[in-house]
Amino acid sequence: MRLLSLGVASVLALVACACGGRSSDYPTSPSQTTLSQSDVNRVTGTVAVSGTNAFIASTGATGSPTFRMPCPGGGTIDISAISGSSFGQPIVNGSVTMNEQMIFTNCVNNGVTLQSNPFLTLSSQFNVVGGMLVSPFVVSMTGDVKFSYNGVQGDVLYNCTSTYNLAGPIISSFTSTGSTTISYVGGASTTVPCSGA
Repeated sequence: MRLLSLGVASVLALVACACGGRSSDYPTSPSQTTLSQSDVNRVTGTVAVSGTNAFIASTGATGSPTFRMPCPGGGTIDISAISGSSFGQPIVNGSVTMNEQMIFTNCVNNGVTLQSNPFLTLSSQFNVVGGMLVSPFVVSMTGDVKFSYNGVQGDVLYNCTSTYNLAGPIISSFTSTGSTTISYVGGASTTVPCSGA
């Protein structure tokens, strides 16, 4: 089951997109208005890594349709099953439906503060044989996360679909469609392809 967890969770590290919010929704007031490209990568990467870690941990949980994980610098990530999801059910052989909401609540990781607006949705349907994902599989991630990093605030709206090929439990290759757009308080925005997120 843990190998299944690692394969599915790796998907989260590869998707993202954004929309605007009200400045009063952010924890601090902005001192600058946009991020450098390396900071854009840091913000989108932090969302992906934080979400991946929570998802890996949650896939080992059984019997409950919800899971909460603390963030390294404070706050939490909650994962909840949406109707029709196999979340919380051990699957060794068969079809798995993943349809879940991921909610960041004042989650601090890597210097980035994340707050869902209102949540990210992860969805996929894939097959498992002997506790291992069958390659290829497709995962979609959509939704909005507010961020605050280095005095810059904004939203990242994810709208990506990625197809993954496996070599054993390791992702050997992937392709992604969609884009990641960061919208900043003040109106500017930056868009990158999902594969660059």
